[in-house]
Amino acid sequence: MPSGKTKFYPSWMEKMDNRGKTLGSWCKRDTGNEFAGYCTVCMKSISCSNSGANQLISHADGQKHKETIMKYMHDNSQKCLLEVLQSQAALRVVWINYLYASTSITQGTGTKG
Repeated sequence: MPSGKTKFYPSWMEKMDNRGKTLGSWCKRDTGNEFAGYCTVCMKSISCSNSGANQLISHADGQKHKETIMKYMHDNSQKCLLEVLQSQAALRVVWINYLYASTSITQGTGTKG
């Protein structure tokens, strides 16, 4: 006899959440439960057994999911800024070394023998 539960359907990943993102951009099949999706943002299983894809969309509307996305975006932008600053610092070191080497060559840093 059928259980009446809704299984996870991969075709749902093409649907949009209320932020205009495809469900597949943050959700995948829960490998341990055929009646659930897995939120890769919150790292948690989401049951689809009652309302199917609507439960996934409802999860995306939740405060915790939104806060986690905002934190990720903030952390990512901070990481990018740090990488840029580190790159600029590395370029400064290379430039200073180049200038120092050029100055040493033109001023003749060798000693008389």
